[in-house]
Amino acid sequence: MALITADGAVYSGGYLESAAYNPSLPPLQAAVVDAVMGHLPCLSAVTEVVLAERTDAVVRQEASVRCMLPHVAAGARLTVLPLTWGGAAP
Repeated sequence: MALITADGAVYSGGYLESAAYNPSLPPLQAAVVDAVMGHLPCLSAVTEVVLAERTDAVVRQEASVRCMLPHVAAGARLTVLPLTWGGAAP
C-alpha cells in the first residue's frame, strides 16, 4: 500500500502479522504509521492511495481500505492493483 501526496511524497506499508501480537497491522495502518514517522503534517494531504493485492489472497484488504479511507484521507482516490502469481503455487 502506498499513500501519495499532492507534492509526490510516498508513504508505504504492508500487512504485518506477528504470532506474538494480536491483532495484526493492516497495510493502511502501516502506511499511516510510515506517514506519521515521515512527519506528514496531516493525512488530508494524501491525494491517492494505491493497494496492490494478490487476486488469490485468502485475506483481502480492499473492503476494509474502502471502509476506512473516508475517515483517514477523505479526499484521496483509491487505486487497487490486482496481482497474480506468475509461478508455481508457493
